[in-house]
Amino acid sequence: MALALRPIARALALGLVLVGAPAAAAAPDLAGYPNPRVVLSEDASGAVLWWDATPWVGRLIDDNTPRDAALKALEFEAVKLFVTRAPVLPTHAAHLRVVVVFAKSGLVSGPYKTNASEGVRTLLVAEGNVRAHMTFAPGWEADAKHGVFPAGVAVTPSADLPAMPTSSDGAQ
Repeated sequence: MALALRPIARALALGLVLVGAPAAAAAPDLAGYPNPRVVLSEDASGAVLWWDATPWVGRLIDDNTPRDAALKALEFEAVKLFVTRAPVLPTHAAHLRVVVVFAKSGLVSGPYKTNASEGVRTLLVAEGNVRAHMTFAPGWEADAKHGVFPAGVAVTPSADLPAMPTSSDGAQ
């Protein structure tokens, strides 16, 4: 079942060195970004919300967004998806994972005239235990914008983004 949510983080620029630390750069303005396109599924661990962030990643790259700011924006949006979807999951759900993916394509292979490194990459996962009608503390959104996520929600970056600036000065 495809689900859409309000807009926020579209493209991910991942600096694995930043795992667990709030990013220093300001988050990009995501007002014009599309709503996240998500699909809800279930596996042995619980509910899984798949977010195809390909359009967001492309736009963040096109906007020359620094890696740390892009990662911060995508983490925030993944947590927002978690927080808004957890309370409305089926009552038997005990765990929720928000898996943020993007479609990757690379250089064109000479002999085969196809992309040499196509595929889907998992950028990050936001997950935690859930319960029926759960709520989150007021102000969670302001804290999450600074990298402090609601209690029980863990965010784990798992892949690097395509080439993006590593700082606000545009340096790679």
